[in-house]
Amino acid sequence: MTSQSLFVACSSCKAMVHADAQRCSACGAPRRRRHLGRWIGGVLLGLVVLSLLQSAPTVPNTPAAPSPVSELVTLDYEWRTTAGGAIMEADFVVDNRAGHPVKDVRIECTHYSPSGTRIDSNSETLYEVFPAHGKVNKRRVNMGFIHSQADRTRCVIAKYSLVAPT
Repeated sequence: MTSQSLFVACSSCKAMVHADAQRCSACGAPRRRRHLGRWIGGVLLGLVVLSLLQSAPTVPNTPAAPSPVSELVTLDYEWRTTAGGAIMEADFVVDNRAGHPVKDVRIECTHYSPSGTRIDSNSETLYEVFPAHGKVNKRRVNMGFIHSQADRTRCVIAKYSLVAPT
């Protein structure tokens, strides 16, 4: 270390002061130790963030019962993971027991860990017409990424549109 690096400029009078000095030898002003203040500020900010995270609302540990959009348009499904467990793929059977066709069926799947905690969700809209009183099979639907700890999934029809009469 050179002798030049042992001296710093005083923040008040700009005179060169030894780095270990607590006061400026020229004007007597106290030396500011900015690095200590930054460290203390960082610790305080970290404590605030930690307390906010701990007070955040928790996700319920038990799956809620699905609220079906309609009892007349139902969903049956089987699912699996692909790509080494990173992607959810599903086979869906949409059963339209209504007296009118529906379209654009949105399917929402919620994933749960072995402990029952909700950890992830995916959704997909099937953009096609589902005829009245008919079943449509949709195989190998890519639902996107899935959490690696998901071991149970609940899929429901979240919404659909009625086909306008022609």
